[in-house]
Amino acid sequence: LIKKAHASNTDAYAAILAYRTSLLECGKSPAQLLLNREIRTRLNSHVQLPADSEYLREKYDQKYANMHSSQLPDLHKGDNVRIWDTKTKKWSKKATIKQPYKNNSRSYEVETLEGQQYRRNRQHLLKTKEDWPSFYQNRHHLEDDSDTDTDLH
Repeated sequence: LIKKAHASNTDAYAAILAYRTSLLECGKSPAQLLLNREIRTRLNSHVQLPADSEYLREKYDQKYANMHSSQLPDLHKGDNVRIWDTKTKKWSKKATIKQPYKNNSRSYEVETLEGQQYRRNRQHLLKTKEDWPSFYQNRHHLEDDSDTDTDLH
């Protein structure tokens, strides 16, 4: 191959590159068999990859995309949580779970100590074992009692 390139006064490295990238009977090039990937050439390759390599690529991507993912445990009504603040990058606001949002298993309606209501994704809620101040719990009991009280005057 090198002698032929020298005799025809062409680049020997280009001839070797052409040999390494030419397809064999199995449908792969010698470089692909050796390196398990395609190498770059001076020309664009318009040869379609076998279907099994696309399947293997998808399987590989799926494996590594989900490697560090995990399913977070569900939250229930009344659970105390902290809300992730994207500006300060901290678990700052204290809140309580009111209910899951409609039929979405990853979103929850939460209410903060100040009475603000939010809808937050599960990944932005951190379940805690903290007990919120008693005035927060008393406020809800007072609201419930005010509905059943009658006028004393």
